Amino acid sequence: MLWRLERIAAGLNEAATRRFATRTTRLPADAHYISFSFDDCPLSATTTGRDILEAAGARGTFYLAGGLADAPGLNPVSFEAGSVPDLRAAGHEIACHTYGHVRAPDLTAASLAADLTRNTAWLEGALPGYRAESFSYPYGATSLAVKRVVGRHYRNARSTLEGINSGSIDLLLLKATRIYERLGNLPHLLEQIAKVRDEGGWLIFYTHDVEEPPSPYGCTPRMFRQLVEASVASGCNVLPVRDVVRSIAPEHASAA
Repeated sequence: MLWRLERIAAGLNEAATRRFATRTTRLPADAHYISFSFDDCPLSATTTGRDILEAAGARGTFYLAGGLADAPGLNPVSFEAGSVPDLRAAGHEIACHTYGHVRAPDLTAASLAADLTRNTAWLEGALPGYRAESFSYPYGATSLAVKRVVGRHYRNARSTLEGINSGSIDLLLLKATRIYERLGNLPHLLEQIAKVRDEGGWLIFYTHDVEEPPSPYGCTPRMFRQLVEASVASGCNVLPVRDVVRSIAPEHASAA
């Protein structure tokens, strides 16, 4: 009986999260966008992943949690705080992933706001005068209350809900697609790129590390390179998440 009640509660929470506290905009029918993003940003994302994007003339979105910077003992190895200014200077987007890499629904609204403020301060230390516009939910965990807090700090938030963004989209619950080597679904991901090319929409890819061998939440350089090169060759606009939002939703320019 308890598990049934828990499932019902989870279903109600998901329905409320999708329906309320939204920041909606309509993606133009002729939009063809692809974005590449990294969560947690292991060292290989900021080196190998970055290099692959730049070699193809593309730029990505790096969702950083300040508490993971230069953290010893992490596997995959953590990103280096000293690399952040160079990432931004090269044209990549620096975005937020909380400070402590916490499951946001487990925090009170006040605690979550404090954590986001702490990450803002950390980013200010790394990039004076910089203000992140984009956010991704750690572990993909969110709720109606979390969306409300996040919406007061950022223009957009990326989820882990699978799919291509099209039509009326919620900027605080953007759909995304995993690049995980263990899934063995490269042909499907290439089909998704072709679908955006042919039918329009906004495909947001995300992964963690880009190395050999990858973690269960990452991919090999070969797989990542194939997807980046296929995206650029498709003729779609390959842009950081922030840049797409600025293009399609200028009315939300003052949201963050």
